[in-house]
Amino acid sequence: MRNKTKDDLTKAAALYMLKNGLASYKEVAELSGRSRQLIRIWGRKVDAPEARKRYLQEVWTRASRLRS
Repeated sequence: MRNKTKDDLTKAAALYMLKNGLASYKEVAELSGRSRQLIRIWGRKVDAPEARKRYLQEVWTRASRLRS
């Protein structure tokens, strides 16, 4: 079994956030210390734009229910 390096853990955390729509490319790039271009490449593998859209829609729907 291979030892996990800091880079592996950073990439795993970035992919998790992108896959679940929890952060934008810019936010992930700032948090991970990587370029936005690299984050976009990683994001394409997990369909990040659609995930972000779904997450924001869920948050918006939840907020509108709480207001009514």
